[in-house]
Amino acid sequence: MPNVASSADLAANFDAEVTLVGTYQVMDQGRHKIAYTNEDGSTGMTSKTVRVGLDGGGSVALWVRPADEMGLLDGKRVKAVGKLVGPTAAQPGAAAPDATPSLIQIKSVDAE
Repeated sequence: MPNVASSADLAANFDAEVTLVGTYQVMDQGRHKIAYTNEDGSTGMTSKTVRVGLDGGGSVALWVRPADEMGLLDGKRVKAVGKLVGPTAAQPGAAAPDATPSLIQIKSVDAE
């Protein structure tokens, strides 16, 4: 499984399972709320999302993460395992175009 630690590593690893390495960053979206569904099927709303800042600039969105994880890992170096997908901004008909790559199907997020 490839390690992705800088923006130079991104494009070559889109649509692959990767270990993302960088700084965990909790982002407050202010009054904007994001609806989410938990693994147990329950739903909620939050104004906080997570991204991993990469070495040399750039970031990858992890989107909504558990509150306890955000409190524990904010500002720390982490390794996150999941599927790396490219920005949706260039995809015609994307429901929510975004210029930032994302990590989906996340299997783990741990302090480095």
